[in-house]
Amino acid sequence: MVLVPLAGGLLAGLLALPLGWISTRRSGVAFAMITLALGELVWASAQMLPSVFGGEGGLTGNRGAGPAVFGIGFGSPLALYYLIAAHVLVCTALLAALRRTPLGCMLVAVRDNPQRVAFLGYDPNQLRFLAFVLAAFFAGEAVPDRVV
Repeated sequence: MVLVPLAGGLLAGLLALPLGWISTRRSGVAFAMITLALGELVWASAQMLPSVFGGEGGLTGNRGAGPAVFGIGFGSPLALYYLIAAHVLVCTALLAALRRTPLGCMLVAVRDNPQRVAFLGYDPNQLRFLAFVLAAFFAGEAVPDRVV
């Protein structure tokens, strides 16, 4: 149960690799329309394959069935709350730390002025792709916390 959100983030990041490769070749309105279309495609796939994705309700599981980690079982809502809070705090700290790295500064620069970043010798498309995959990872990290 402790690693379910991490697995969700990794799976979302893996899905973002081909989708990001397609969508980050453009910017602006074209990027928005391509990502919207790809998101709708993934949503439609989830609706058409309920045996794989669980349909509208998503995947469910029994959070109390697994072994206790450090003596903590996750059957109670309070234990699950603390697990989710720990994941939120770790992800928030990681994103705050990323913002202060050179990569974070380059991501802000690509957002503000991609032509200047290209002039400095960095590829804006690669930086957008990396930002796309990182965003998918952190979005996927948030979703599996709905396990019943």
